[in-house]
Amino acid sequence: MRQPGPGVAGVADVDDANRCSGCGRERGAVMSADLVPPLVTAGAALLLAGYGRVRRVRRARTRTTPGRAGR
Repeated sequence: MRQPGPGVAGVADVDDANRCSGCGRERGAVMSADLVPPLVTAGAALLLAGYGRVRRVRRARTRTTPGRAGR
């Protein structure tokens, strides 16, 4: 099989085309640092939702319904 010459898209050129410029990683690859902000946001949302539910249940337990008028 013939080896590609200069200026012809060879294996090295294809590998370079799949890399994003300046970052040194392949396109479409996800670094773990890219996942941190969404996971922190989701965790905070779940924490606030849990706190709201616990607070609502506790408040409902301590409330009393007013007695009937006239008795």
